[in-house]
Amino acid sequence: MVEKRLKEERWQHPPQLIKKVRQCNIVLYQEKYFVIPHRLGKIDLRKESDVNRSEIESLATLEEAQDLVEKRLKEERWQHPPQLIKKVRQCNIVLYQEKYFVVPRHLGSIDLDDKACIERYHLESMPTLQEAKRLIIEKR
Repeated sequence: MVEKRLKEERWQHPPQLIKKVRQCNIVLYQEKYFVIPHRLGKIDLRKESDVNRSEIESLATLEEAQDLVEKRLKEERWQHPPQLIKKVRQCNIVLYQEKYFVVPRHLGSIDLDDKACIERYHLESMPTLQEAKRLIIEKR
């Protein structure tokens, strides 16, 4: 009898999408906030097998859920190697660790993990692509 009532209750109060944050949904269900990556496809939190998936986390507050998504995104970004974004005049704009580095092409290959190398060549980084482009155009 108790099991039947619990099942009915689950269907009366279905999971509610609270927010889409980058590649995740934050869903409220049974007073918990679930962080569900989009890549998982359709998930039914009323099913225990879906709730127990290792990729899904439940948290007590919306703030905690949003913090978790941001933390995951930062970790993911830091794992990516430098990426050539655009060539502007005689420079490459390279995205690395959430910064846009302006690298003159005549320098060749540069190790952006090496802070001494960045200082030696006076490489500059900007928070946005537009600012990196503007830096190149104004300086050269």
